[in-house]
Amino acid sequence: MSETSEEKTKRKYLQLMNDYEWSYQYSIFYDDPSYSCRLLEDMVGFKQALRRKWPDTAFLIRIQSHRREMGAGSNNKVLQAFLSILSTSKLQGIMDGFLDPLFAVQVNIMYKRLSIDKQKRMYQAIAQQMPHDLSKVFKDKTGPIKRYTILNKTKLAKRENPLTELNAESS
Repeated sequence: MSETSEEKTKRKYLQLMNDYEWSYQYSIFYDDPSYSCRLLEDMVGFKQALRRKWPDTAFLIRIQSHRREMGAGSNNKVLQAFLSILSTSKLQGIMDGFLDPLFAVQVNIMYKRLSIDKQKRMYQAIAQQMPHDLSKVFKDKTGPIKRYTILNKTKLAKRENPLTELNAESS
């Protein structure tokens, strides 16, 4: 049986996670989830700005979705798209208004240093899950959605020890 487009995308993304060093994870999401349908347009300029501001850092950017709780204790959850960004170094100054002119409306950013254990858990979760149905957020998009991108590819650093054996994911 041949590999579907979604399976191929997932395999290639996991291979990038597995083969190269990643130090930080950043998550960027709209303060108001209803604006996340604009993410595909807003991320074009954002990626250009990332490339220019941090030319010595490699980035693995992935569009994901999740259900966000609206209000404390609320059962009302809204589907929202966001960017998950793995980087090879800490992005000094990203929290200091860098994002404000790059997005149509207010966005929030969270980041954390990535341990090897956290990277392994992320890898395993992605390997086991079905890809998010991004068409539920990007309803007006008619063509395929490019789920991930790699920036500053020449700055990638090969891992000495892969997170897992690549064959372990194909089950």
